[in-house]
Amino acid sequence: ASLTVTVNPAGLGAGYYWTDLTVVSSAGSAIIPVTYLIAANGTLTLSPSGAQFSLPAGGAAVGETSFYVNISGATPVDFTAQVLSGAPWLSVTPASGTASGTQPANLNLVFDQTQVAALAPGTYYATVQVASAGVVNSPQSFEVVLNVTAATDRSKPNPVPGGLIFLTNESVEMTSEDL
Repeated sequence: ASLTVTVNPAGLGAGYYWTDLTVVSSAGSAIIPVTYLIAANGTLTLSPSGAQFSLPAGGAAVGETSFYVNISGATPVDFTAQVLSGAPWLSVTPASGTASGTQPANLNLVFDQTQVAALAPGTYYATVQVASAGVVNSPQSFEVVLNVTAATDRSKPNPVPGGLIFLTNESVEMTSEDL
């Protein structure tokens, strides 16, 4: 059976609230713990939460190079973004901005092509940290993986996006020509 639980935050201040929901049936009873958070400020999410790039040694990094900063709620919130130390081949622009639930910010990854071309074959990692004093879950991390292959390796396709989801209320017939 499915149950609907409704919470009314009217009159409650910011903070965590806990209670138990007891379900009683002829088969017995169960206690379900419930946690409810009312955040004084919004929450921060990055979309997507990371990206992966591949290139041959001596090549240039290409691909989808941006991600979004989303803040829950309609109130704009300031944030900063920086690449943590250890990845001199990557930077992020802009380094600061404002986002809200109705107006997410778009950040761009910028590859230093001279440094990328000098990387030996291997896997390299970078973390872009996005922080804001105006949210409850700051900072958040955007992870970047850069796979450098031997210059003689053939490039493999890296489709972006990595998949598609179709949602509809009616039956749809698709053929390979539709894609």
